[in-house]
Amino acid sequence: MSNPALTLREREVAEILAKGLKIKDVVALLKMRPRTAEAHRRSIYAKLDVTNRSELTLEALCANISETSSPSTITVGRGKKSHLDKHEQDQFFFRCVGSFGA
Repeated sequence: MSNPALTLREREVAEILAKGLKIKDVVALLKMRPRTAEAHRRSIYAKLDVTNRSELTLEALCANISETSSPSTITVGRGKKSHLDKHEQDQFFFRCVGSFGA
């Protein structure tokens, strides 16, 4: 990850989405229009070079956007916990370490 600069509002949207909530939840929590929330989501995905919410969650963890406590457990869907297997944890670790550059 090249560590692109997300705006404050994009960081707020990214954190909500990384917690497994939906765009309609972003709309309600941040009191914005659905089209605005979608625009923020598209911008976040483009800046972080991700294509889905799972990738966004990993990027958010790497960039400390999300306050998920452990890389071995991530929140997906409606607050459901998903445990990463050893291979996925290794991928997460190397992706995060790589994101800090060498």
